[in-house]
Amino acid sequence: HALQRRRTQDMARRVSDPDGRRAWYTELEQRWSRAVNRLASVRNALAHGGPATASAAANVAPMVHRLAGEALHASLTALLDGKHPYDGHLRRRDRAAEWAQRWRSEMPPQEAWPRTPVGGQSP
Repeated sequence: HALQRRRTQDMARRVSDPDGRRAWYTELEQRWSRAVNRLASVRNALAHGGPATASAAANVAPMVHRLAGEALHASLTALLDGKHPYDGHLRRRDRAAEWAQRWRSEMPPQEAWPRTPVGGQSP
């Protein structure tokens, strides 16, 4: 319970004011960029004959699976809505950009969080 309490307190601290939210957003954006760069490096090494280790591939595998799942979800959702899969990816991109803008704004966090997942269906 102590770990959960610390994590909850940390989250409350991070989102309690706009400066904290912007700083956290910047930190997450930097982590994302590093992860994408690492993924691209491993992909390029595998595609062009190395060097790549099994450990490096295993480290990026969870991200690959998540990205593939999100891409498939966006495509299938668009198809089920009678639209081209590309439209589903544009919708996901636009919703993510809207959320990011709200999160970096002065808006209270309870209003910044989307009511549905990025790329998901509106209620």
